Amino acid sequence: MRGALAGITGAAAMHAFRLLWESATRHEAQRGIFGFDREADIKSARMLNAMVRRRPIPDREAERLGLALHYLYGAALGVGYGALAPRLPQLGKALGLPLGAALWLVADEVPISAAGISNPLRRPPSSHAAALCAHLLFGAVVRYSYRYEAVCS
Repeated sequence: MRGALAGITGAAAMHAFRLLWESATRHEAQRGIFGFDREADIKSARMLNAMVRRRPIPDREAERLGLALHYLYGAALGVGYGALAPRLPQLGKALGLPLGAALWLVADEVPISAAGISNPLRRPPSSHAAALCAHLLFGAVVRYSYRYEAVCS
């Protein structure tokens, strides 16, 4: 349970970062966070929906589903972190940053590009840098949330 809560907290931190980023870039779609913007939410939700329900969904519903999937994925990653942290003490010493960097590459840049959800070459470097920052934040928040839960228990 601690891991799931830490993952949800990390996902919430990423979402807050996204909202700040979008505000700073005046909601310009081209400058959104690669793999974690409205376009990616809608496309990934529609891909999943097509596999499961086989009927189209409107943009607003797809956007909500995409964000819900992000939080569920965050919870699952937090559970994974919780399962590994006691066995790999180096995870706790690394401030969560390697976790965030690995997730950025393995769970964001590569699959989002390979699935055709977003074209990495059509985004400026700042979009990819913002995605890396969001994932580093996730890793750090998961690590500290998980440790905080342990101290408070």
